[in-house]
Amino acid sequence: MKVVAKSTLKVLPLENGTRAGTEVKVPYLVQLSAPDRQPVYAGALAVDTKALAALSARSGWLGMNVADAKWFYARARAGDRIEITTTATARPATPDAVGDGGG
Repeated sequence: MKVVAKSTLKVLPLENGTRAGTEVKVPYLVQLSAPDRQPVYAGALAVDTKALAALSARSGWLGMNVADAKWFYARARAGDRIEITTTATARPATPDAVGDGGG
C-alpha cells in the first residue's frame, strides 16, 4: 500500500442506516491506497467502535488506539510504501489441552 494523505483530525460521514449527516471524528488519520486503488484508512478509533460499522463499506480500516495512531501518523510520509503482515501467535497450553497421562 502507499501513503497518499494525512490528517491530524478528519471528520468522516457515517453510512449504513445511520441518520443523514451523522459523522465521526478520527484523529491521526493516514489514508493509504491499496493495490486495487481502493482507500484504506489507518487511524485512532477513539470513538465508539460500533461507529466503525457505519463507515463506508467501500473503504478498509486499520483501527488503532490513540497512542499507536499518533506514532504511525508521525512516521508515515506521503509516497511511503508499506506492507501489512500478520503472524499467528501460539496459544499457551491449558491444563484441558494437555493430556494428564492417565487414562
